[in-house]
Amino acid sequence: MMRSAFIVCMIAGILSATAPAHAQKRGPKSRAAVPVAKTSGILSRAGGFHNRSNLGSAFENRGKLYPHEEAEGPTFEWPIGSQHEYVYRANPYVGIPGNMIQGRFTTDEEWEAAAGYNNIDSAKVAMSDKPYTWPATGWPVKAPDGTSVFVSDQDSYCVYNDSTNSRGILGIQVNQTGYAFGAKSIRDMVVYGFDVINKSPKTYDSVYFGMYVDADVGGSESAVDYANDKLMFDKSLQRVVYYDNGTSVQWGGPSGRFGFIMLHTPSVNGAELGITDLHYMRYDDDVDIDSIQYGIYSSSPSLHASRYGQTYFHPGANAPNLHYDDPNTIASAGMDLVSSMGSGPYTMAPGDTLHFITAFVAASDQAGMDLITSNAWQLYHANFASPKPPTAPTVTVVSGDGRATIAWDNAAEASRDPITHVANFQGYRLYKSIDFGLHWDQIDRNINPAAGSDPVPMATFDKSTGIQNSYVDSSLINGYTYWYSVTSYALTSDKTVLESNIGHSSEEKNIGVATPESRAIGRSPAGVSAVTHSGSANVTLTVSQLDLPNAGGKSYGVGFVPTFSIAKGSFQTIINLSTVEGVKTDPGTYSIKFLSPTTYAITNLTMGKVIRASGNYTSGTPIIMGGSGLRLLLTDTASSADAKPQTGDSILVYPGITARSGGTTVLSLRQFWYGTRYATDDGVVFSITRNNDSASSLIAYADSFAFSTYGAQVRSDIATPELNDVKVVPNPYLVGSEYEREYGILRREPIRQLKFNHLPAHCTITVFTMAGDKLKVIYHDGTTGTETWDLRTDGNREIAAGMYMYLVKTDTAEKLGRFAVIK
Repeated sequence: MMRSAFIVCMIAGILSATAPAHAQKRGPKSRAAVPVAKTSGILSRAGGFHNRSNLGSAFENRGKLYPHEEAEGPTFEWPIGSQHEYVYRANPYVGIPGNMIQGRFTTDEEWEAAAGYNNIDSAKVAMSDKPYTWPATGWPVKAPDGTSVFVSDQDSYCVYNDSTNSRGILGIQVNQTGYAFGAKSIRDMVVYGFDVINKSPKTYDSVYFGMYVDADVGGSESAVDYANDKLMFDKSLQRVVYYDNGTSVQWGGPSGRFGFIMLHTPSVNGAELGITDLHYMRYDDDVDIDSIQYGIYSSSPSLHASRYGQTYFHPGANAPNLHYDDPNTIASAGMDLVSSMGSGPYTMAPGDTLHFITAFVAASDQAGMDLITSNAWQLYHANFASPKPPTAPTVTVVSGDGRATIAWDNAAEASRDPITHVANFQGYRLYKSIDFGLHWDQIDRNINPAAGSDPVPMATFDKSTGIQNSYVDSSLINGYTYWYSVTSYALTSDKTVLESNIGHSSEEKNIGVATPESRAIGRSPAGVSAVTHSGSANVTLTVSQLDLPNAGGKSYGVGFVPTFSIAKGSFQTIINLSTVEGVKTDPGTYSIKFLSPTTYAITNLTMGKVIRASGNYTSGTPIIMGGSGLRLLLTDTASSADAKPQTGDSILVYPGITARSGGTTVLSLRQFWYGTRYATDDGVVFSITRNNDSASSLIAYADSFAFSTYGAQVRSDIATPELNDVKVVPNPYLVGSEYEREYGILRREPIRQLKFNHLPAHCTITVFTMAGDKLKVIYHDGTTGTETWDLRTDGNREIAAGMYMYLVKTDTAEKLGRFAVIK
């Protein structure tokens, strides 16, 4: 009784204190000294960021579904890259009466990172698409046979425990898994799973799992937006939806909707409990008192009966049932609300695990919210198995003078759908961004709303029209930064497009960044020499060396061999293609189509001629492709009919192209197309074109090419007149120059910078005041003629407005110039 009275007094003191209108603008409340974390926990602290879906979600491995530092990424940003964050804080809770473990209150963080589940040197949570974040043992989620298990386009995995529990350590561990999907139907969600494990020798009764969500629909920077939120609850869907009046002052447009779904909870007496308790309160009324928090998540009658019951319980039409607040009790104008969703009670014996799966979803309106909710449930019932697009390509971008060359690998072309096993690659799409990945086309949708919300690629390369692995974007502006992203896509049987994600970070493999700059004086780029052709085909090889660091000094060979692909079907038969000894091979394209599981027809597609109308198929018996000089051997690996060729399945056989350098394959075998630009792994781009339409211009398997490359050359004898074109841009320098990047949601202040253009490859730039005082020495040693300066002195102090001099100097020449700074 005395302890209860003490708690009530504490509540009264906290609730009677004067608070600002929106407590998110002040520091969090404090109540107790935080236990000292173990060194292993501190070293293992890490953040993660899901950015492969359309809902960006930063989180930490300390029970926080938001970042400790804003620069780590946004908190449930939708659409990703829009700078529209729908959540201020979201946190999982686990506890028993009088001891609720949480990371919500930053001065009393009771979840601590567990060691051994990430690469601590990376300071990142283990992410499936970033192997450098994995622990030394590899990806931490493994099948019983030890192989790595990946579920979505981007999985995350982290573990934390209550080793800093200020109310007493319970020995509770949480293994948290995250999933982000890129497919259009399920991309507006992020899924988080929580395995709650009792690592203690004690049995705990009345255990509750909870999710705290402080959604700020419309943004958290304007009281007009965060103070008018409401929620609705659909128990049949296990879903809470957050919304407001539909307009955001902060965003200057529609505010959309945000949702939380409890997809799975443990079962009690044969039935999943689901969300057993739902309550809302004002943000300012949320207190860091364990008995109160447990009372909220468990709908404690004693808390409801206290003088503060109306603060935390709003049963409305649900009375006398205290477990669910009635959303109709929220004022029509809305409020700055937070919500607590609980599931329990559960009993946990030593070693027991409680498994929860949640989904966070976003949409522009209620119809969209219902659709993404339905898709989330379908995905869950399919055990998160979904058709997947081909793997994303690895992109290389090389800047030039007013141009950029984009090249990518062909790993996507061998992709198979993980469910149907069908070879599903169809083509590539190339996107361009001029605002650091915020938008991936340059379409003004206010003027052209018919363009739709999805970005429009600047180029598409489809199997039906010819695949490319490189692209040159010319007429760029020197000094500006351009991002490029290449995606791969597939077509399903119903012609639905499955496309890999456009990248959202410059560190992602399918994004390349170019900042075209002036060419350095006295520098000649890497190039190609000594091209030779062996064979009879009347064709031309056009080849260039990308001007990459350490480029050049290599010899290459390009050759042609027959290859194949499964055009239709999901059979898992092993296919071997070889040549018939002593027979001249024909480099045409052939189709082997199964008329039934035991018969096939062969057509020469190049000639448009059927060369075998019907042949008998038997596993292990070679198929001789008459007149082509080729032999196809098919071996069935399973007795199941689904694993064998079926009626309508087909195989394409066609010429393939490959390239080697120094005994290493630098262009893996792929289908050959005339005019296609191929890019090797080490930065050589080439294409082969026919010189006429006659049969003599067709490539034969006996044809081959050889060439060599040389590196960049830099002259050391620069003459003073050659420095006449050296310029400072912008001059005069004005704050807010278009050359400067503004960081938007992460940083609203641009980086101050100006550029020295048309420099020699190697030189020294010294900046002086007009009185001759030396301010900055810059050493330029690069592949371009441009050097960027942040307008700070050698002592890291920002320079003042005024006139300045600069001296550009090489071993043999120098130039003195001026520039102005206006602030």
